[in-house]
Amino acid sequence: MINKAKSVFYLLYINVFIIIAILCGCSVLPKGGTSYVGEDRVFSKSVSFYKTEYRQAQGREPGWELGIAFQCHKAGRIKGLHIKNPTKGMVPVTIWDADTRQIIFQLQANLDGSNAYNHIYLEKPIPVEAGRKYCITINVTQYFYHVMPHNQLPMDANNITLLGSVYEETYYPRYPQFEVREVLHGLIDLDMQWVVN
Repeated sequence: MINKAKSVFYLLYINVFIIIAILCGCSVLPKGGTSYVGEDRVFSKSVSFYKTEYRQAQGREPGWELGIAFQCHKAGRIKGLHIKNPTKGMVPVTIWDADTRQIIFQLQANLDGSNAYNHIYLEKPIPVEAGRKYCITINVTQYFYHVMPHNQLPMDANNITLLGSVYEETYYPRYPQFEVREVLHGLIDLDMQWVVN
């Protein structure tokens, strides 16, 4: 009888643990109780085999506001960023609504200057809408980039499209009005959470 009671208690304990694990795996938003599923490093997995090139501002070049332009195919939120840049120290990072050219969010990211992606966790994830164009940029005097093969961009990855690279020569953060598709400069990636309907 004691062994049977232990078995029942053990099964109950396992079931409670599984339920807690499942609930902790999903974020629940207070508004409407919408559940999210995550996807980390959406783009860099697809371009990691391209050679990493380097560029630094020379002479009268002020530096750049540069990064990526993307569009989501379903609503979600940006929960983290990955930035690969040779600058060591604090770098201004801006998330833009490209349709209105307005700043959605800004932060100072502390980079280690290595040839690896630095992960920046966002304490408050940034909501993004389906069908809108967004840009994420950094303001730097040096950067890493990949030369992309013909017709590689735009690139689809699950619920999001990497449209291309954006840039502007500038000393300070401002909207990057130029866009190219043959170079992926300002290597930035996203951790996303997608709305589950």
